[in-house]
Parts: sequence; C-alpha cells; structure tokens
Amino acid sequence: MSETKGNLVRVRRPALEFLLCLIGGGISLASSSNLTGYTQTFFVGNLLVENSFVLALIIILLAGMLYEKPERHTVYGSLLVVLGLNQLVILSTLFSTLPFSPLGPAGTGLVLVGGVMGLVFQPNVKTVVAESAKPGLQTDKG
Repeated sequence: MSETKGNLVRVRRPALEFLLCLIGGGISLASSSNLTGYTQTFFVGNLLVENSFVLALIIILLAGMLYEKPERHTVYGSLLVVLGLNQLVILSTLFSTLPFSPLGPAGTGLVLVGGVMGLVFQPNVKTVVAESAKPGLQTDKG
C-alpha cells in the first residue's frame, strides 16, 4: 500500500507464489549444502553442487523481488521457471552419481509451480480516496 497525493493505492501481492518459491529455494539450498561432503572426490559433482547452491540463492532473491514488485511478475516468473528448470537438470545429472535426499526435486517442483503461478498472476490496483483528500471535509482550525 502506498500513498499518492492523498490517495491510497492498494496492490495485490503474489503471496502464495512468493511462499512457494521461497520454500522451494530454501529446500534447494539445504539439499545442495548437504551434498558438499560427497563432492570432495568428484570435480564435476563439486561444480554442479556449487552451481545448485548459487541458483538456490538467486531463486530466493527473485522470490522476494516478485513479492516486492508485482507489476513485473512476467519477468520474475519467467526467470524463476528458467532457474527451476536449470535446477532440475542439475539434479538429474547428480542423481546418478551422488546420493541425495528426495527433498531436492521437491524444492525444484515448488519453484517451478511458484514461477508458473507468478507468470499468470495479475496484480489488481485499487485506489482508495483517503478521508483527508476528499474535498469539503478539510477543516481549518485557527
């Protein structure tokens, strides 16, 4: 909610999309940090785990940006979908070489669902006239 010249503007925010992407990014972050013990002998596995960790951080930041700027939902939603697909490719590559918990794909799925929901989200903007901005209601004391 913001104020412009006495009017209050209410913008619907993508709360569910934000929560799905935030939880999915957190799960991806936790699952990628759990894999660091297994990657000491595998150079390629180490690179993929580091990329997964960085992508999870970017997903969390983009989820916050989607919530703060709902008018740019198409940009942030498409970026979240692309990063979710990238996480899916990394996890499918790591699946055959490293043991990991089934929470990693669940986090990626949450990010994909939240990103698609962010793409189709429509922010509704309502302007509410504040009491002090209505003409004739102002009183001058003095």
